[in-house]
Formats: sequence, structure tokens, C-alpha cells
Amino acid sequence: MTVKIVINPNQSIEESPKHYFGLSTDTKPTIALPGSLPAPTVGSDFIETDNKARYITGDGTSWFQDPIEKAMKDLKASIDALKEKLDEIAFEAGKIRTGHERNLWGEVIEEVENPVN
Repeated sequence: MTVKIVINPNQSIEESPKHYFGLSTDTKPTIALPGSLPAPTVGSDFIETDNKARYITGDGTSWFQDPIEKAMKDLKASIDALKEKLDEIAFEAGKIRTGHERNLWGEVIEEVENPVN
């Protein structure tokens, strides 16, 4: 894919932080790599359109993943893992309850296959 660029309105292309869009496999532009794209200025960002990751440059040469975005992705992954674990616990608790009812009354009042759903 070709890297696309957007600049802020009412600012010159040399001064404006630039917003680059491309694939994660595309080379991010730097001031050290002269090419067809304008060099990034401080605060420019690069959005990887295939995985939605956002990278920021503070000096026009090195890029780092947006720390807030990265923290949010990590938090979501942790929450998803916790939900999965809670579903497993709820399922096991349902099996224990069913077994307890059998011991008390010799029968199951209500069979529960998956108490989460």
C-alpha cells in the first residue's frame, strides 16, 4: 500500500504535524529518509490501517506506539481474559450446585448446563 498523508488545515506542510496512513509493513517516514513524502515533524503520527495501531514521533526519526492506546489494548485483553475465567468459574459453580442438590434431595431440581448463558 502507498502511504497517504494528511496535514492540518491553515498550516504549511513544513510546520504542520503530519498524519500518515499506511500498512504495518510500510516503512514509516523519517527526516533521515528523503523521499516522496514530506518529512515528519514533532507530533506527527502514523496510523497502521491494517491493525489500527497509532505511532507517534517526537523527533522526526523514531516512532513509538501511542502509550495510551497501547495501555487501552492491554487493558481490554486483560478484561477479556478475566471474563473468560469468570465464565469457567460460574460453569464449575453450577456443576457443584447441581451435585449438592443431588446429595440433599437425591434428585436435581433444575439441570444447568451453562449458568452463564
